[in-house]
Amino acid sequence: MIELRKSVSNLSRRSLVSGVLLLASSYAHAWQPDPFAMRGFITLGLTSSDDSVLGFRQTLEQSGTFDSDWTFKTNSAAGIHLDIYDYKPVSAVLQFTVKHLPTYDLDSITERAYVRYRPNRRTMLRAGRVDDDLYMLSDHQHVAFAYPWMRAPVESYGIIPMQHLDGVDAEITWDFDSGKLKTKLLLGSSESDIYRSAEAINRRRRQNREEFDRPSGEGERPNRVRQENLSASGSRSEIGVKDLVGLNMTWETDTWRVRYMILNSKFDENSQDARQLDSLLTLLEDVSDVWPGALGFVESIDIEDDQFVYQSLGLQIDTPRWFTRLELNHLDSDNGVKRSFLAGYWSWGLKHKNLTYYFVLGAIDNTDSSEKVLESLDEIEDLDELVENQLLTDIAEEIEDLLDKNSVEQHSITLGARIDLRHDLAIKIQWDHAVVKEDGAKLWEQRGKMDTDRDINTYAVAINYVF
Repeated sequence: MIELRKSVSNLSRRSLVSGVLLLASSYAHAWQPDPFAMRGFITLGLTSSDDSVLGFRQTLEQSGTFDSDWTFKTNSAAGIHLDIYDYKPVSAVLQFTVKHLPTYDLDSITERAYVRYRPNRRTMLRAGRVDDDLYMLSDHQHVAFAYPWMRAPVESYGIIPMQHLDGVDAEITWDFDSGKLKTKLLLGSSESDIYRSAEAINRRRRQNREEFDRPSGEGERPNRVRQENLSASGSRSEIGVKDLVGLNMTWETDTWRVRYMILNSKFDENSQDARQLDSLLTLLEDVSDVWPGALGFVESIDIEDDQFVYQSLGLQIDTPRWFTRLELNHLDSDNGVKRSFLAGYWSWGLKHKNLTYYFVLGAIDNTDSSEKVLESLDEIEDLDELVENQLLTDIAEEIEDLLDKNSVEQHSITLGARIDLRHDLAIKIQWDHAVVKEDGAKLWEQRGKMDTDRDINTYAVAINYVF
């Protein structure tokens, strides 16, 4: 039944996007000779990070870069934006973006695909794959030419893998003498992938088996919890949210932009990530006669009907001589392993002719406590020593792995410069220094054991072009 619901969910989401693509294509064919206007961008970025254990990446869906190797994959991207059938009041938009991902298909590269209805200058309705509106830069996060830095600050923009919303939104704009106020309501769902290296998963398994120190004469059964298919390079875990309702309010002037976003959603229990958790929940119920606290722990980590509330506050000031930008992001989760966090950054930059110099201070930390989960692990370890139950060992491995991949704590400083060569071409150079806490490396791809805090330098140079 779960697989059937999952299939229906995927079919509905992809049918929505496919329907918009088909509608847009038919409009383009019907309104020759000028059916569309095209824009695009290209970013060619070279990146290196100097740590052998933690690999730098922009988002959770990417693999990392290690050991001072230089790579184009982390900060390079290209995209095409098409305004199709721009015949008032109806139009359609397609946007395709190619960047470093574990796999490529039409669904993964389709960033926007929606039909837009604008009955008047103040009102806009859209349906299809639209912006998720989680951040100040949500509508152009991958267009690096549009902002001063090498990339959007990772502490804020890298923690949530959502890149779009499959659903509808409605925006109303009010004009005042001093500026304009925009309000937007969003409804829909979203899916995305998280990448983890095979080495990181297997390392955690080996580490836990060593810690539990199984007797030498005891045979080892295969782990019945983990349901991922590991390749030599790693694994992708699809995560999803549903029943998403969001409200975005933005105040804009010629110089200022202030924005507040609040969003409520549920974890999708039919996503791949949730199905992997289901096997753990089943095993917890199986050992409830041995571990009395098992059923209570099931309730704390079962994502069915669990909700989260996300809030974002942003400020942007741009003048001819300088700029400053600030964002704060907070996620409050009901779930015991899908942990809450607070993230943010502050940036200031100085402009001189075609040069821009800037710095960024960023930080992120979990705002909930993992104490209850750790207490449960202690209970399991004590019981395992008494009854020597391999299932308890498997369960402990999986709980620690869940806690490990959902814990984050780091802060960073960034220095960089941008040179505008033309109105459509810029060069950037940037250095990042991050301090990553021992139990807080969620933003990075992890290879090997991490038994201390890490100080990591990341260097990058890029060319940004728009057309």
